Amino acid sequence: MRLRSKLFILCMGLCLSVISATGVIIIESGACAAFQSERDVSSREAGTMKVIVTNTLLAEKYLDRMMIEGNARREERGDEEIITRTARRFFPDLRSDILLMAFYTADGRPLIANDESRLERTRPDVDRLIAKRGADIIDRRGADGHHLFLFEPIDLFEQTYFLLIVRDLGFLDARRANQYAAFAMVSAGALAVLALVTALLSKRLTRPIEDLSAAATMIARGDHTRRARVNTRDEISDLAAQFNRMADEIEKRIDLLNAQASEKQRFIDNLTHELKNPLTSIIGYANLLQTAKYDEETFYTAVEYIRGEGRRILDLTDRLFDLIMYRKQTLQCADTPLAPLFREVADLMQFKLEEKSLTLHAAVDIPSLRVDRDLIKAALINIIDNAVKASRPGGAIRLSAALRDGAACVTVEDHGKGIPAGDIAKITEPFYRVHKTRTTDEKGIGLGLAITSEIVKLHGAKLLIESEPGKGTRMRICF
Repeated sequence: MRLRSKLFILCMGLCLSVISATGVIIIESGACAAFQSERDVSSREAGTMKVIVTNTLLAEKYLDRMMIEGNARREERGDEEIITRTARRFFPDLRSDILLMAFYTADGRPLIANDESRLERTRPDVDRLIAKRGADIIDRRGADGHHLFLFEPIDLFEQTYFLLIVRDLGFLDARRANQYAAFAMVSAGALAVLALVTALLSKRLTRPIEDLSAAATMIARGDHTRRARVNTRDEISDLAAQFNRMADEIEKRIDLLNAQASEKQRFIDNLTHELKNPLTSIIGYANLLQTAKYDEETFYTAVEYIRGEGRRILDLTDRLFDLIMYRKQTLQCADTPLAPLFREVADLMQFKLEEKSLTLHAAVDIPSLRVDRDLIKAALINIIDNAVKASRPGGAIRLSAALRDGAACVTVEDHGKGIPAGDIAKITEPFYRVHKTRTTDEKGIGLGLAITSEIVKLHGAKLLIESEPGKGTRMRICF
């Protein structure tokens, strides 16, 4: 079941329970109050009726005696006859809700009633009331309806009689039933409106979650640019923001993995190419020596090519080993004076500089740096070697150390061929070459800057490259 449906059912169930409970409490409280009011009114009316009946009976008894004294032939009427004749005068004026009005003797014998058919049905209750010998009220609900029994003793003529009044309270039950019916109709209308409002609210509340789910589904299918658009300014919005940050990190990691995969594939392709050329030459000259007739000069030429290509493969494996070792190496840092280091690098590069009639100018504005001396020396040699290859004969290369924007930077600058903007980010990859053509004058296997980049990373420094084709290149190592 979807969250929207769960919210709808939960809200409707809760509202239905609250409305129903509230309605029942109000209606039942009102019914109880109405019954208590009718009970009190009936009790007062029964008391009033008792007084009226008692006074009327006493008056009848007094008049009857007066008439006997004036007429000796007239016989005195009995008490029960007086009660019977008096009661008949009351019966026509009884309200419609008084179902029964009856008089009983002390032993429970009925004297008169306005509806004698009800005497038998009320007999069990009358017997219990007479046994109590006092006033009482009984609320009775049964198959024949809701009735209130009011029982009052009447002390008259040295005898005790009982007055029974039975009221019909069915109108209270009918009123309560009507209230429940009206409440049901009003509740149905209110629940219909509430259902519509709840459906709209649940849809609005769950829409951000559905957007999150849709975004997650699209990301799972490979669309890593998809983001959740939630602007609710609540916890769900915070969740969406965290989700988008997570998606950004996932996209970055995937892009990085793709870049690493592409880099590894280029590494394999370039390594294959680098190995294929010398091996092809070695096999070719070996076949020449094995199958063709040759003189001593041809023999020495072939042997020299085989030895040269073998050295090239050996150099390639050595540089690859260096690259691997630099990634695992632990730095041995110490305060290193830069002026002696620059002179040593210049001496090591002197032969290559002289081959192209190049001049290396060194300038030191920083006395020393805390670095691994041997690794930094190797990095500078690699950078200067690339500068030599890119420079035109008779040019100059500048090696300097100075503070730049608060950072200590070692800079190598040449005025050679330059590097296209699209190649700058790739030149530190193993085997990558800006100029694809190879000449015997510019030998190299494309690992120098890759090794330099690893050395710089080990020091926690940055390798910054600025270049413009035809004008030269500036490489900085900033600590």
